[in-house]
Parts: sequence; structure tokens; C-alpha cells
Amino acid sequence: MSSYDFSKEGFLTDSISVYGIEKDSRYVPAEIPEGKVLISTGISKKFGLNAGDTIELDEKYKRDSSYILEIGGVYDYNSSLAIFMDLDDYNRTFGEKSDYFTGYFSDNELTDLDPDDVAAVMTASDYTKLSDQLMVSMGSMMDLIRWFGALFFIIVMYILCKQIIDRNFQSIAITKILGFRNKEIGGLYIVSTAVVVVIGLALAVPFIDILMRVVFEKYLYTMMAGYFPYIMSPMTYVVMIVTGLACFAIVAVLQMRKVSRVSKSEALKNVE
Repeated sequence: MSSYDFSKEGFLTDSISVYGIEKDSRYVPAEIPEGKVLISTGISKKFGLNAGDTIELDEKYKRDSSYILEIGGVYDYNSSLAIFMDLDDYNRTFGEKSDYFTGYFSDNELTDLDPDDVAAVMTASDYTKLSDQLMVSMGSMMDLIRWFGALFFIIVMYILCKQIIDRNFQSIAITKILGFRNKEIGGLYIVSTAVVVVIGLALAVPFIDILMRVVFEKYLYTMMAGYFPYIMSPMTYVVMIVTGLACFAIVAVLQMRKVSRVSKSEALKNVE
């Protein structure tokens, strides 16, 4: 494995890890076309590269030293910006000997090595430090944003529903005089608003998903080095819609109390 710089107009310079893969590798179980490379999903999505394109890598700290590689496909790998090459192609391209290697991948401790031959040991925790740090530093912030969003939704819906009830005070009083019960009156005003809320949520949640993908691809990726995927799971759709309906249910209960307090005498006010 070695690292090279990749630059594209409109993006920050990124460090790309290039791996030389042995045939029938257990770690990268993919057919790598001879003379071509596979790029990770991260490179494909961030820079818009696919099979048939080329990618130019620059040697770190060396000018006028670059390598142009032809892309043969995309390998499903979101963890980093990486390129996978056949080991022989790797050695030939970068001028390495046939027995050259950078390190071992192993799921067990290699105890038969001389300690002096071990430069560093990378464990699973080393590879998850970034995500762990994000969870620690931003996890509580996301909870705050979640509850703030729910509270803001309740406030907006309460104000809108309150205006509907306030503007129909006299009509509600008249319906009470005509013998309608509070639940029936609530059905006229609250249920109809609930239908609009459900439709609004069903349209808004997918729209927000699409908008966030555009923000990531067109803006955020151009302003940051490295890559982390934007993923919206189907369960997130369910949670957002259910949370919205639960918030509206709170508003509906408050408005039903307001409807029950409307006096029949309101029907006699402002009669022209």
C-alpha cells in the first residue's frame, strides 16, 4: 500500500491509498482487470468517476512525478478513498520489486515476528477513531438538534392550528348550538388539518433526503478532504414521519381542549 495525491478542479487535494492486491485475496474478493484498477465507492461518488475514466495520481513531495491509471470498475468500499490494483501491475507501475510489501492483514496477533521488525500495529479501534470521535463530540449535539426540531415543529403547528380555531370561533359556537359534540367539531377542523400534515410529511421527508444529497455532493465534498458517505436508512423515514405525527398529536390534543372551551355565546357576538 502507498499513498498519492489526487487533485481535481473545484475540490481540495486528497490523499488516495493505493493497494496492490494478490489474486484470490480474501480481503478484496474482486476481479481486478489486468492493466486497470478498481476505485472505491468513495472516489466514485465524491469525484464522479466511473469505469472507462482515468485518474491521475501525483507523488507526494515530488514535482513532475505522476501516474495515470485507467479505471476498470468500482469496488463497494465506503471506508476511505482507495484504489485497488493487481499486485503485479502495482509493482510494475510504481517500480517496486516482486517481493515488496507494506504490512500484513491478520485477524490474529502475529507472534512469530521479531519485535524489531514490527513498525506499527493497526487495530480495529485505530480505524474507528474518527467515527468514535464524531459520536462523542457530535452525538449529544445531534440529540439537541432532534429535540429542538420536534419542539419547533410543535410550535409552528400549534400557531397554525390556533389561527384556524380562532378564525372559526363563531362557526364552532354555532355548530355547538346545532347539537354537534366536541369530537365531531374537532373532526371538522383538526382531522382535516391532520390529513394535510400527513401529506406534507410524506412529501417533505423524501425532498429533504434529496436536498441533503445535493448539499453533500455539490458543496460539502468540495470543501473537505477525505470522504464519508451520506446514508439515509429506510428506518429514518419511518422515525421522521412517526415523530412528526406524534408532535401533531400533541398539538391536536391542545386544540381539542381549546374547541371544548368555546362558549355557545360566541355565536351571538359580531352578528351583522
